[in-house]
Amino acid sequence: MLFHFALGLLVIGATAISGEIWGYSTVQAVVALAVLVYVLIALLALEPLIFFLAFWISATLAPMVASSTYIEFGNRISEQGVSGFASGATTRLTFYCLVFYVGIYLVARVLINRIRARVSAEKVRRFSAWVHGLHAAALAAGALLLLVHGSPLLRGVDRFAYWSTLPDIFNRFPYLVAMLSFLTTAAVAITPRRRQFIWAGSLLAASAVILLLFSEKFTGLFLIFVLSVIGGYAAALYHRSVRLRFVRLLLLCAAAAVVMLGTAAMGYMVFYGYTPATVVGKVLDRVLALNGHVWFGMDRSLQQGGPLGPLAAIFPPPGYDGLNGVQQLMYLVSPHDFVERVIASGVRFANEGMPLPVWVFGYGWSTVYFLAAGALSGAVLAYLMLSVARLRIISTLVALTALRQISNAFLVGDVTDLYKPLSIAVWVWAAADVAYTVYASRGRDPLSGLRSWGPLRRTPFGAPAVADDRRA
Repeated sequence: MLFHFALGLLVIGATAISGEIWGYSTVQAVVALAVLVYVLIALLALEPLIFFLAFWISATLAPMVASSTYIEFGNRISEQGVSGFASGATTRLTFYCLVFYVGIYLVARVLINRIRARVSAEKVRRFSAWVHGLHAAALAAGALLLLVHGSPLLRGVDRFAYWSTLPDIFNRFPYLVAMLSFLTTAAVAITPRRRQFIWAGSLLAASAVILLLFSEKFTGLFLIFVLSVIGGYAAALYHRSVRLRFVRLLLLCAAAAVVMLGTAAMGYMVFYGYTPATVVGKVLDRVLALNGHVWFGMDRSLQQGGPLGPLAAIFPPPGYDGLNGVQQLMYLVSPHDFVERVIASGVRFANEGMPLPVWVFGYGWSTVYFLAAGALSGAVLAYLMLSVARLRIISTLVALTALRQISNAFLVGDVTDLYKPLSIAVWVWAAADVAYTVYASRGRDPLSGLRSWGPLRRTPFGAPAVADDRRA
């Protein structure tokens, strides 16, 4: 896999050199997007466990690079009131994405390769029963919340306005449902029986309905889909060594995209007065021009000689009460009156985790930042895999919370999420959990439970690591 990373970085380097010598065009942007797709396919084929554990990251970065490519074709950015142009932004963005993935791979590959866990049929049965019960209880609590406070969807109120009327802890509910969806799909992947499929399907469908009633027209459904894919495939690959069906995965992603874009379109019509004739253009603008526009605006500013941002934009000092880094970057790339209206409505721009460190540290030092960020992300993914391998419900929930924190830090741009009280508790739990795992197995093998078995369980579209005819 390192060969494919090196090849991708080599092509990106050559693309950047050609752009600097002969000028950038849309060709370089398309090549950069193709390089990222190539590396992700190689990761899926050679290291499927790492690919699926990092699926959330890929599902965020790939649309971001595609959006940057779309912008470089000269399409308009509605949040900035300008049109894009071929600037090499996509080439530079893809370079940092690859560096980030290299950090993830180097750490996750070593740690996941050392995980071994054998679980009994009784433990699997208890795991499934507890997961189903917890998921059903959470949905019942959500239904109760709807009965007491009403449904924002039925009142034509968006999720930002609704959650602002409730105590802050309640807006964590969508992610709780997504975490339980992860556990539910993991349970059915380990024991794929008809009854399990019925339970899992019912719980996932009910989860989607509940979140729609909470006006989660896209984000909540995205989290359910992404975490369900991670949980199902990670558990199936580890516990059953299944074969991968690439076409089935593509169809699953395509179907999920259609459903989520359809609900997003309905949300725009219900909440913002769009019609069937106008909503298509709005959704296309959100899909194609939104995800990469902050990167393009930041990159444009630096290319035009703009100054770097303050260190406080990433690591604010104690007692800092100014604009956070995400807000500062919003003002950098968009008209101030537009940003003020957006902030007043409780909304912020998406995907600022890649442009923010480049704006603060510059193009050079950001390479070190993203390599370190990838290493920490790889460690979190390895801990998530350890929790799934040993079927530990609480540890899995803690690992998924850690995954949310690194997503907020490195994809959204809220780096302070790494050292907030909740995050510190998560890191302490994870460290203690891993230490206990090693200590408890000291009599058998100093790394039993974290023991190497050689290559990761590779399933490159046909040849499973062990004899097994089951498929996923």
